[in-house]
Amino acid sequence: MKLSSQFITGLTCLIVAVFFVATFYEFSSLRQNQVRVIDDHAAQVASTINDTLANKTTSEQDKSLTIRSLLETVAATPYITQARFESSKNSDDISSKNIGAFEYPAWLTSVIPIEKINKRVVVNQEGDVVTLSSNSAYAYALFWTVLVKQTLISSILLILSMVIVSGISALSIRPIKRSTKQLTALENHNYSLPNLSSFTKEYRYLTNAVNSLAISLERRFTQLSKQSEQFKQVASKDALTGLANRSAFERHMKALLSTSSTKEMDLTLVRLAQLGRVNAQLGSLAGDSYVVGVANILQLNAQDTYKNAFVFRFSGGDFAIVSNPLPRDEHENTLRSLVRLITNVYPLQDEKKAVSIGVARFSPNEILPHIIEKADNALIAATKLEQGWQFASDIQHVHSSAKWRERLTYIVEQQYADILIQPIVNIEQNAPAYHEIFARFKDSETNTVIPMSQLIPASERLELIPQLDKLVVSMVFKKLSATSHQVGINLSNMSISNASFREWLLGQLRQREEVCRRLVFEIEDSALIHHSGDAIALCKQIMQCGAQVTVEHFGDNFSSLAGLRAISPQFVKLSGRLTQSIHLQKDNQLFISSLLSIARNLHIEVIAEMVENEAESIALENLNVTFQQGYYFAKPTLWMVY
Repeated sequence: MKLSSQFITGLTCLIVAVFFVATFYEFSSLRQNQVRVIDDHAAQVASTINDTLANKTTSEQDKSLTIRSLLETVAATPYITQARFESSKNSDDISSKNIGAFEYPAWLTSVIPIEKINKRVVVNQEGDVVTLSSNSAYAYALFWTVLVKQTLISSILLILSMVIVSGISALSIRPIKRSTKQLTALENHNYSLPNLSSFTKEYRYLTNAVNSLAISLERRFTQLSKQSEQFKQVASKDALTGLANRSAFERHMKALLSTSSTKEMDLTLVRLAQLGRVNAQLGSLAGDSYVVGVANILQLNAQDTYKNAFVFRFSGGDFAIVSNPLPRDEHENTLRSLVRLITNVYPLQDEKKAVSIGVARFSPNEILPHIIEKADNALIAATKLEQGWQFASDIQHVHSSAKWRERLTYIVEQQYADILIQPIVNIEQNAPAYHEIFARFKDSETNTVIPMSQLIPASERLELIPQLDKLVVSMVFKKLSATSHQVGINLSNMSISNASFREWLLGQLRQREEVCRRLVFEIEDSALIHHSGDAIALCKQIMQCGAQVTVEHFGDNFSSLAGLRAISPQFVKLSGRLTQSIHLQKDNQLFISSLLSIARNLHIEVIAEMVENEAESIALENLNVTFQQGYYFAKPTLWMVY
């Protein structure tokens, strides 16, 4: 019930009580006055009649006329309905009645009975008697008038009270309403409302608290927004080459594909085929220098040759160029020049093919996975060509997809993969919290490990990711039966959104309750955005089985916070883009502090990944990040179970 309604109800009860008390008082006064009037009149009439009868000079007839006249006069009084004289000398009584009519509701007589008063007074010693009877009709009419008056006054008081209380209540709760509106606005990150004020002293504590909260949150939100913008700029760049990274490429492509233009463009994929050998033989510094050199070649070439060109580095030795199309002859010359320039900076200078390039033309009405598939198919075909480059329009797409399906089907049928583990270390206890699982799959023809940068996109296109995840989970279950390790298994977004996989996984967990407590399932925070319903439901069911959940890439997407609150996982893993060179990045340190505050308010432990050296580890430890993972602690190694 509203505060004003409570006040009005209380006042109504008070006014009704006063009404009944006042009405009872008026009724009592009316009855007392009626008794007094009848008593006075009876005494006066008896005295007058006694004087009349005692007069010797007046005839009996005149006496009778005088008494009758007197009784008529008394009977005309409203309070009296009948006046009667009874003589002891004769049997003829003299009486007079009040014939006046009085208006009042008939129901009043049944609700409030008024007894008739008969006042008898002895006139003289002879025993003559005067009797006066009260007029109940007049009493009812008079009481009805009082009742109407009291009702009218009470109604007016009630209406005035309601108006006054409503007005005062509206004024008094205005600060509460404005405070509530301000708090709702704060929840929606809107700090534009003016400062709150209150004329009610008691509410000033509330308005001052809301004003302070708004100012504080505005400062923090401004700081977070600034850090977020800075992080977006950093997160969109590759740390080694300074080129835009894969996330920036995806945003760029989505923007191109969302336009209404019909203009075609080219996607060129460049892969350094021997980067792994360079790193193995010459070291990672030489490999990094090689990658930077190729990045410079691609940037200069894009500026000189292509129009509206954007260069991206995906990962490792994979690059992409998005540009306006070139005529075929000019494009072939450009690709030939690129292959030559990249081969010249190839550190090993052996007979191995240093680079492969695939080119696919696309229009805005196509979808991104299909475009990447075309370019990837061309890239794979280029690995078998002496020239080192291939146009997607010159190969058969169906054959390439069929080849990938054949390779992936072989992996699934073999039910085998190399399982690697990497510890996530609790630096306070100097012991692993759990080990993250990595799967590596070998090609059926070459018996070499298929690069994940090739396998994952192909698996997604052919929708075979859930089959690969089933294979990995099954192998982990087998190994857990012979070891006491606590391990973390990555679940892809495609598997999470696949109802059949979810049902299979939950069935496996329910059959293996004894190992569930040693399992941590890692999901990407993007799953909480693109597949929020499935991801949240699956995580809750996983935790009900006794397993734990880690959300990866925390900090990449603020939109995933709602899903994070919904599932309350045991861990979140900071995005590696934030932790790289954290000891040198003051802005990233502030940003991570904000993320840590969010996680700890939700009672979630925080893991930092990609910790490469002692300086990074110490900087993270100073930020109270006690769970760390990366090459500084251990590289992924083959999980050997004896």
